[in-house]
Amino acid sequence: MTDDDLKARFAELKKHDERGAPDFATMWRAPRTARSRWRLVVPIASVAAAAMLMLWCGARVALDTAASAPPSARAPASRGEAVALDPAPLDFLLETPPGDSHAALLSSLDSNPLAGW
Repeated sequence: MTDDDLKARFAELKKHDERGAPDFATMWRAPRTARSRWRLVVPIASVAAAAMLMLWCGARVALDTAASAPPSARAPASRGEAVALDPAPLDFLLETPPGDSHAALLSSLDSNPLAGW
């Protein structure tokens, strides 16, 4: 296939495309098609449904937390106000068994767990 053959084939394709293409002036003056009313209704309904679902879930969470909160719960401390917790939430971690010294505790941690095997 030579260059002249390719040029002739491309010219033939161009003529075929020109025959199938509509006239620009006719297309410009043609009346526009009416759009569907659903193009606005569907997105608005979707957003409304999502908002209702979020409100419903948020209301359920708020009601659940309000119902589960103790009635005598103190208001959170404001800035700069020190809050003394009695007992402190992590005090149990500092407790050691009575009669045990730290040396005995540390030696049991350093022992070989496989020694009895």
